[in-house]
Amino acid sequence: MAKLSVSTLIDASTVVATANYPFTADYFKPVSVQAVWTATTASFSIKLQYSNDNTTWNDFTSATAISDASGNVTWDIGTTKDGLYWRVLNTRTSGTLTTLKVYLAQIERT
Repeated sequence: MAKLSVSTLIDASTVVATANYPFTADYFKPVSVQAVWTATTASFSIKLQYSNDNTTWNDFTSATAISDASGNVTWDIGTTKDGLYWRVLNTRTSGTLTTLKVYLAQIERT
C-alpha cells in the first residue's frame, strides 16, 4: 500500500495579486488539496485545475469565492481525475488576503 504524505505548496502572507501555484504529479498522485486563508477585506476566487500539456487547463470544479472572510476549501481528488500538471489558481478582484496556505496530500505512483 502506498504511503500518504502531505506537503505545503504555498505559505504566503499579504496576497494582493492573481497568482497560480503549480505542481507536477509525475512521481506522486494528488489525493486532496486544501487551501486555507485569512482575510478581513478581500474579494478573490480560488480553484484547482489540471492539465496534461501544462498549457491548456481544465477546472477540477467550479471556483470557490472568497469574500471578506477567513475560510478553507478541500478538493478531494481521489481517483476522479488525473493529470501530469496541477495548479491552484487564485484570482484577485480586490482587497488583500492576510494569509494563504495550500497543502497537498499525495501518494507515490506505482
